[in-house]
Amino acid sequence: MKSNSILDINTRVKDIQSAYSKINGPESIMLDITQRCNLHCKHCYNCSHSKFSDDLSDEDMIEVVKQIIEVNPQSVCICGGEPTVRFDLCLKVAEMLTENDILVNMVTNGYKSDIKSLERLYKSGINSIQVSLDSYNPDIMNKFRESPIAYKNAVNAIYNILSLNNMPSVTFIPTKMNYKEMPLVGEFLYDLGVNELRYMPFIAIGRGRSNIDKLKLSPEENQELFWLLKSKSKELKGFKFDYGDPVEHIYLFRNNKEAFNPSYEIKSNGDISLTCYLPYIYGNVLKTNLKELWKNGLDNIWKVGYFHDIVSRMNTVEDFEKQKIIPYTNNDIDLYNKDLEGIYLYDN
Repeated sequence: MKSNSILDINTRVKDIQSAYSKINGPESIMLDITQRCNLHCKHCYNCSHSKFSDDLSDEDMIEVVKQIIEVNPQSVCICGGEPTVRFDLCLKVAEMLTENDILVNMVTNGYKSDIKSLERLYKSGINSIQVSLDSYNPDIMNKFRESPIAYKNAVNAIYNILSLNNMPSVTFIPTKMNYKEMPLVGEFLYDLGVNELRYMPFIAIGRGRSNIDKLKLSPEENQELFWLLKSKSKELKGFKFDYGDPVEHIYLFRNNKEAFNPSYEIKSNGDISLTCYLPYIYGNVLKTNLKELWKNGLDNIWKVGYFHDIVSRMNTVEDFEKQKIIPYTNNDIDLYNKDLEGIYLYDN
């Protein structure tokens, strides 16, 4: 009986090892189908703007999607920029992925917020749409996102998603300009039947770095926000202000000694970004395919070598802000091609 138990355990171990050996990629992928955007938000970490011209062509992006299908992640998030500035490409990408049983989500500022466009997005297979709403006051949000219609588009998107019997995912970035508005946004969503508002701290990278004095909350303002949300949560029974810690994935990925790299981002120019908050990439998908990158170090990149050493030093949002090179400035360090000069460029 004992020998049979040992045999069963050995069989299960071999099955697990066999399954792991066949893994070609991560559980999730963020796909930036563009870095172009109709807005010019003050906090934007990837410096998206309307005149960005380094995006892959539609044809090349479709080839990237074919590679994604080959590595078979559980989910893909269509990101940007503003994804819907390439609306037809969004539809095609979503259709290809869902036809291959890959869950597809999308983020948007509401640029295509009309019913017809949203219907087409959902029909293409998109499972969930995330909308950014950063104030209950139109003037504040329009100033924050530098557009006279930013608030209108976001609110219309939320209303119209609900009218299609879908539930929007709504996000908020608290800054000096808008943090007192967050309880009001929560109340607005609660009255609509939306039971959660997700938020993350402002990170002073990208365009946000030049606006840090205007945007970053002081310790006192952070404390005030905490009590504002705590008080409002008592009023809104069942509603959740859900904090997303941008450092959490770094802590989890670097300390997981067993699992492979759980996720990565494919930027709109084909570069493989290891995390959107750090200026490190691992090759380019048009030069080396995803399967080859995976087998040549992308699978274990968080656990070994230079990158593990780097992320071991990243424990707070402020650590992101100490970097002398910030992501999305065309100065990324390519670890796949051993571009190691200046790899430790951060302030101690």
